[in-house]
Amino acid sequence: MKKTILVRFNMQLTRAGEYGILGLLCLARRPLGQTVMVEEVSQEEHISKDFLGKIFQSLARHGIIRSSRGAKGGFSLVKSPETITTLEVVEAIEGRIALQRCLAAVPDCSLQSHCALCLVLERVQDRVKDVLANTTLADLVKTEAAMSGERRRRGVVLSKGWPSIPAVRTNGPAKAGRRGIGPRSEPGAYASKRRRKATRRARPEISRVRPGQTRELGK
Repeated sequence: MKKTILVRFNMQLTRAGEYGILGLLCLARRPLGQTVMVEEVSQEEHISKDFLGKIFQSLARHGIIRSSRGAKGGFSLVKSPETITTLEVVEAIEGRIALQRCLAAVPDCSLQSHCALCLVLERVQDRVKDVLANTTLADLVKTEAAMSGERRRRGVVLSKGWPSIPAVRTNGPAKAGRRGIGPRSEPGAYASKRRRKATRRARPEISRVRPGQTRELGK
């Protein structure tokens, strides 16, 4: 008898279901029938190789993917991504979806016949399954591509809109012939330097004399 998984009110997909869909998306991005090693999928999707291998074996038993052995062995999709629904994947890994025990294949609820909550949950469950049944792996691949393009586009816009960052003065010398560029490129540094030079030129000239000797200024 096919097992039933009870999805509690947090409505969270289990990690096995999530990783199963991500692993299949990795296969769906490639030409149909291309064999991919589980290590490659594991690295690309950042999933434990052993855990992913068990999930793929379950998907292979349900006829969603094909397992090949040998030096060039691995996994490949049996059907086109356009014909594999997310509902099919989730139920292959986790079993029949049931939001509550009254909606299981074999209901375990004495109030089912006159419980208003059961009717509400049944409508919710039907809606969830309808969305999953009408979303294929190909749809998810297209959504991924669109989201990646949007992120790249936003990155370009944001980089153009970022304000210029003023240079930070450091102890290192500025490059010769590159005034205005480098660690001392802020205008205040050069203005202060010019003021110090002007101050030194305005000071009275004092010649060096030996200890015990004096000399009048200007002589």
